[in-house]
Amino acid sequence: MAKQPRLLLPDPISRNVSIGGSHLKVVEQKLKLHKVDKEDQGNYACIVTDHSNNQQTRREFIRIYDRDQSFLRVWQDGYSTFHKSSGKDDSVQWVVEIASHPPPRVTWYDPDGNVIKEGEDKERGRIVQTAFAKTTRSMLKLMHLKLEDTGDYSIKVENDFHVKWENFTLEVTDKPKVEAAVLEPSDNGLYQLGSHYTFQCTATGYPPPKISWTFKRCKTYKKCEDHKEHYGSTIEAPNGRFQMDATLKTVAKDSGVFTCMGCNGDGNCEISQINFFVTTLPEGFHITGPTRVIEGEVVDLVCAASKYNYTDNSLVWYKQTTSGYKEVTTIKDVKHNRGQQNGGNAFENNLTPSIQVFDDTPSKFDIGKRLRFQSIEPHDSGVYVCQAKIQGPKRRHNMDSSTIVERQMELKVQGLKSPKFFDTMNMNKDPIFIRAEGESVEMRCKVKGYPLPQVEWFLNDTAIDFKNHPNFLTFDDGQSLRIAAVVAKKNEGKYTCKASSRAGKAQLDQLIIKVEAPEIFKTDMFGSNQMIDKMVDKVIDSDTVMNLTCQATGKPRPTIYWMFNNLPVNETYVKYVDHNQTMIIEHFNSKHEGKYDCIVSNLGGTITRYQWVKLRETEQHASIYGADIAVPVFIAVGAVLILAIILVAIAKICLTTGRWKAPPTPPTPRLTQFDLPEEDHETESCRLTLSRDGSPYGQAVCHGCNGCAGSCHQCSSCHYNYNGLYGCSGAMVNGLPGPMQGGSIIGVRACHTPAPSHVPSIPSPNSQLLGDFKHYGQNTLPAHRMDTLRREMSIKYKESRRSASPRLSAEF
Repeated sequence: MAKQPRLLLPDPISRNVSIGGSHLKVVEQKLKLHKVDKEDQGNYACIVTDHSNNQQTRREFIRIYDRDQSFLRVWQDGYSTFHKSSGKDDSVQWVVEIASHPPPRVTWYDPDGNVIKEGEDKERGRIVQTAFAKTTRSMLKLMHLKLEDTGDYSIKVENDFHVKWENFTLEVTDKPKVEAAVLEPSDNGLYQLGSHYTFQCTATGYPPPKISWTFKRCKTYKKCEDHKEHYGSTIEAPNGRFQMDATLKTVAKDSGVFTCMGCNGDGNCEISQINFFVTTLPEGFHITGPTRVIEGEVVDLVCAASKYNYTDNSLVWYKQTTSGYKEVTTIKDVKHNRGQQNGGNAFENNLTPSIQVFDDTPSKFDIGKRLRFQSIEPHDSGVYVCQAKIQGPKRRHNMDSSTIVERQMELKVQGLKSPKFFDTMNMNKDPIFIRAEGESVEMRCKVKGYPLPQVEWFLNDTAIDFKNHPNFLTFDDGQSLRIAAVVAKKNEGKYTCKASSRAGKAQLDQLIIKVEAPEIFKTDMFGSNQMIDKMVDKVIDSDTVMNLTCQATGKPRPTIYWMFNNLPVNETYVKYVDHNQTMIIEHFNSKHEGKYDCIVSNLGGTITRYQWVKLRETEQHASIYGADIAVPVFIAVGAVLILAIILVAIAKICLTTGRWKAPPTPPTPRLTQFDLPEEDHETESCRLTLSRDGSPYGQAVCHGCNGCAGSCHQCSSCHYNYNGLYGCSGAMVNGLPGPMQGGSIIGVRACHTPAPSHVPSIPSPNSQLLGDFKHYGQNTLPAHRMDTLRREMSIKYKESRRSASPRLSAEF
């Protein structure tokens, strides 16, 4: 392989160029040395000869360094700092020369520390050019200087052994640039009264400017006051090297102009203004008013616009008709004739205008036109249009080119409808009876009508105070009422709901009653289910008037019906008075005898009273058999008869055998019944003795009766004691009646009717002591005491039955 020569001379490279209208040929010839050594150091000359034998020579000394030898030198001619003004199409450049071994690497940096690439950046107006040679030259050029070019630039030069930096400074001065804006959007350039807004002001310049705020009030866009109000920024902070940001927060309350001013240290100031005009209307133009109204109401429709954009004369009301828009103007007429054409003297008669159109001022920032219906009618329904027109000739019946904007609304007029109930749960019905204490009740009076009626609730014609009576609850806009817990006599009564409006009135009633069980408070019927034994019958003379009373109370009012011998009473021979509380039979006879039941009932329960009624003659015939003493008397008589028969038989036997001679006639045996001693009494009970003829109605023999000390007194009168017993009383002893005799389920009792001087005091009807009533008969006791009396009689009767039987003795 041939050895590569150390010295190479490549073929020349030529190109054609045009300079100043001259065409030139440029030839480039290179000389290359490989593997240089010290001997290659020296001057090298490049000789150029043209076609006319003209020559030019350029010499260059080439230094050969050892392999480990290096150096780096960097320098530049000119200023490292420049002060320039922006906007003058000015430029600056810095040139750096470099001597380096080994060859250098060059990098430029901008003030932000970013690398400026080799070549031209037209967007930023920067050029970097580096020519590597024995002495390397690198240039940075900045063109079309602006504020953002201000700052410190750097160049970094390095080789394999050394690094060096060079720094350069550029200051570009510029007057402040200020921009201000409202961050929140506006409505057609207008701002809503009372809303919060934020102003943002940005000022750029070098040195960084300072920001201040001012405000001037304005009546129109072009007419403002001279006085300025100064404000401080809410927030102010630098943003970068040349920009200052400021924020001002405010509430829209006045119209005017806000000014943001930025000034730098050189006394240069710039401003930016914000037109801040306030309105109370959406988009500065609006129609307000109801869309549904009721006949007869006063109705206002208001068309309003910002006074900064429109004038009073630019607002016009129209009504949409089949033939187009018809302007609405003030009308004076009589009600119910508005649909007809008015006479010429309507205004002369000073009638109240049924329709008015007049200027209105919704706020100090706006103007308006108000359309008023004094008493609106159904034919006033329709679409109403408000047009905002620029000031100029007025055309009444159609829109023209002067119309700026319009707003529409539809008005519906509802005719009057009187109140009408449609949900009346638990209202206007039969009385509601409450059985359980604390039971709740809900009532509804849901009503419809135009206008919507108002519902009020009343209890016994008195308005219910819901605030002070939490037991009453209303809902459904007052159309429903709930009684949380019905309390007797407090929440019962007549409930009324009244619905009223301009169209009329309506009401519903409902009676609520707390159930009370029936109670008989006055009666002459003393039998009841609580009685065990039969009670005293009621005795009536034949062909006289018999009446039974059974007066009762209760809620609801109890019903009373009568039974005769467990069958309904034949109403052909009875009549009722006082709501069936008294039954009357005018001609009582034997077919009317029997048991009469009075049955009283309502929702709270049923009670019954009964009474046995008999004719007097029937009672007298049965008195003997009905008396309690009859049974032992009959037994005694039977025993005597049997004994007599036995004695007669014995006597006959003795006579026939001759063993016995007839003795004198023996006395008739006498059988006596003794009662048990009374409690807490030391006297001996009376006894009833059979007469010699065996009749129980013979002379009464008393032994120690009622303290008579063994003397006997004949009974002369019949008396009824507090135990419901009949007995006989004899002659008076020491002012008190003598001994008594009689039949009783508890034995013969000594009882009497006291003399006037011994009349006891009459106890109270409410007395709870039975002993208070011991000297009174059945017809003098209250009805509620009779039930207690019967129970005690039954108990005492059972106890007497369980005790020893009355002693029987036979005397001969």
